[in-house]
Amino acid sequence: MEADLLTEPYSDDRKATLARSGYIAQIREMIGKSPLLVVAAAAVITDPTGRVLLQHRSDTRDWAPPGGLMDLGESVAQLLAREVLEETGLELTGTPSLIGIYSGPGYRMTYPNGDVIQSVICSFHCPKWSGTPIRDEESLALAWFDASSLPDLHPHHRDYLQDHFEGVSGRVL
Repeated sequence: MEADLLTEPYSDDRKATLARSGYIAQIREMIGKSPLLVVAAAAVITDPTGRVLLQHRSDTRDWAPPGGLMDLGESVAQLLAREVLEETGLELTGTPSLIGIYSGPGYRMTYPNGDVIQSVICSFHCPKWSGTPIRDEESLALAWFDASSLPDLHPHHRDYLQDHFEGVSGRVL
C-alpha cells in the first residue's frame, strides 16, 4: 500500500521553531465541545512521478494530506505554508494551484476527543517544494501514494484527492 514510509520525527530544535497561536484552543475553552466553523487548508504535495504525500494522523488515526486549521490573523497561503512545514518539514516553493473549496454539512466531523467542527477546506496542488519530508508529533508516519494505492481516507480528503487525480481545478462545493 505505501511507499517510502517516513517515520523520523522532528528534532527538538525544529519543533521550537514552529510557533502556534493556540487560537482554536482558546475558542474551545469558551465553547466546549459545541460545533465550531473553521477554515482549513490541505496540501496535495506531489513528487515528480505524481505520487501524493500523505500523513498517518495521530489524532484520528486516518491518512490525510498535510493541512490544518487557520489561526487568527493568518491568510490561507500562510496557513498552507505553515501546516506543510509543521507536519512535513517541507517548504513550499512556487505558487500552489487551487483544486477547490469544499464546505457544507458533509464536512462536519467529530474528533476522538469529542470536539466537533464543520470545515471550509481550501485544497491546493503543491508540486514545488524543497527539503526532506520529516513527520511531527501530529503524524504517526508520512508516505508517498499513487492514485491506485491510496489508503482508506476520510470522505473529506477523498473528495479533493479524487478531484486532483481527475485534473479538476477551481471546484467550489
